[in-house]
Amino acid sequence: MREIIKQILNQAVLAPSGDNSQPWKFKLKDNGVFVYIVFGADDSFYNFEERGSYIGIGALIENIKILAGVTGFETAIKLFPEENISGLIAEVTFLPSDKRDSNQAKQIPLRVTNRKPYLSKSIPPEDLNILLNVPRENNIKKYFILEDPVAIKALSSTLNLNERLILENKKIHDGLFKYIRWSKTDEDKTKNGMYIKTLELAPLQEKAFKLFRNWQIINFLNHFGVSKMVSKDSAKLYASTPAYGIIATAGLSEDQLILAGRFFQRVWLTGTGLGLSMQPVAAILFLAQRINGGDTSEFLPKQMDLIKNAENKIRQIFSLSSDEIPIMIFRLGYADPPSAGSIKRSPVIIGNI
Repeated sequence: MREIIKQILNQAVLAPSGDNSQPWKFKLKDNGVFVYIVFGADDSFYNFEERGSYIGIGALIENIKILAGVTGFETAIKLFPEENISGLIAEVTFLPSDKRDSNQAKQIPLRVTNRKPYLSKSIPPEDLNILLNVPRENNIKKYFILEDPVAIKALSSTLNLNERLILENKKIHDGLFKYIRWSKTDEDKTKNGMYIKTLELAPLQEKAFKLFRNWQIINFLNHFGVSKMVSKDSAKLYASTPAYGIIATAGLSEDQLILAGRFFQRVWLTGTGLGLSMQPVAAILFLAQRINGGDTSEFLPKQMDLIKNAENKIRQIFSLSSDEIPIMIFRLGYADPPSAGSIKRSPVIIGNI
């Protein structure tokens, strides 16, 4: 049984996580697995209070459930089973079952972040209907797919603020460039982070990006408007995307974020099965959460105003009520296959029970 569990985990770790940080580890038991968070594995400035990590672990747990179903098991999932054990997120118990569903399991190794320009082709209504009817967790307050070109253009001038802040805020800048892997050799060594080719930069853009990793250089170039020019180019990419999805929850507690991560993974796998490309673009939401949580020390007043205004604009575009908390926005459409994917580590198993 433990060998079966290991095989399941080998596939389950093909889950999304912030900067491909893979903030999880495991302890095996005879009929299941304990899932732990690795605190600090994703120490980027976006990951306020490990919220991005909890979303990623939710996606991982959903993968475990799906893969167990293919193997002839259903799962009993208990979140935070032992409050006194630091980092223990979930206990997943495998129970024999006659049901076998391999549809979404086939999509797990195919799911990938695609940052390429998307085609202008609209998504057929029948496929949108399938996406919108993905089973939801009870805490999902709003799940909506935006297709209105005028609203998307307005959204693009909000999302692109992230690219500007990367080049204007040293904390964000240093945190991002720490996770860039500049060659396959670097990526093979660490088996985490973002390989430069996954960013889908044109040759000249890639050369400039390598230059921008030096804070002194980009800080000097910003006197000539470089950060704003980069942001303007990003807005064009965002504006050309035919659809955007948003997921909003009832709260930001750990269990709410895990459930949201499970739901987001179901949406992503469903989209993958329909031949659609996706890219999370939730950076502004995470920065807004940091400010709303009172951690403002690394922001200039002007930057805080820009982020708060962007958050308010997102709320207006998606017609969010005060009790709907946005935790994920994603690009959605058709695109050529990505130039590269992210390498995943083998499951880190810390022991057995």
